[in-house]
Amino acid sequence: MRRRSSLIIVFVFYFFLSISISTYVYAKDDSISEDIYQQLEEEYSQKEKQTKIADPLEPFNRFMFKVNDVVYTVVFKPVSKTYSFIVPKGMRECIDRAFDNLKFPIRFVNCLLQARPKAAFKETCRFVINIVFGLFGLFPAADGVKALKREVPPQDTGLTFARWGAGHGFYLVLPIIGPCSLRDGIGKIGDYFLDPTTYLEPWKVKWGVKAGEKINYASLHLKEYEELKKSSVDPYTAFKDMYVQYRNAQLGSSR
Repeated sequence: MRRRSSLIIVFVFYFFLSISISTYVYAKDDSISEDIYQQLEEEYSQKEKQTKIADPLEPFNRFMFKVNDVVYTVVFKPVSKTYSFIVPKGMRECIDRAFDNLKFPIRFVNCLLQARPKAAFKETCRFVINIVFGLFGLFPAADGVKALKREVPPQDTGLTFARWGAGHGFYLVLPIIGPCSLRDGIGKIGDYFLDPTTYLEPWKVKWGVKAGEKINYASLHLKEYEELKKSSVDPYTAFKDMYVQYRNAQLGSSR
């Protein structure tokens, strides 16, 4: 009888002990879960803040997004594929570098406007070296000089406005150009007049060169556009968020 009583006491003791331990473990798990949830919520809020941009013209922007997508599908995609078939990738990359090198005035002027004389000097040196030793920019000769490595991303007028304190304004989808913001859209006007190809004559040559630049660029980035569009539930929102993140990242690297 005493033995049975002892067993009952031991059983009751371990029963209450197991309940206490379980309660403690569950409470601790709940605390950890709350911490994880709070951390995820903060990360999501931060990401949402980074990609947030006013979109009062959303109906128009969505319409232009569809128009641009049709132009891409009907015109740019087949032309770029044909161009890619004819021109080897290595040559297309050389042409892309040459066009990028020609945009030196955009980078140089905006470095000066942002009070970055060192960056402006590096851009000048890179331009000269690429022209002289890189066959007019076809080859990245300046990349072999460690001292001329860019400390900030290539600057444009939109980034200069941002450095001066201008916000994005509101979101825009421009014909052919695509995703943009009011600030960067105005900045593109400045970039247009700083681009040497703008002053080519006659006008047929100018727009032929600019069209060739766009087709060459598109031929190197066809997969990126296709993959982002396929992987998105709402491509319009995905492209908008990607654009804002990209520009914010450029601005963050420029500080």
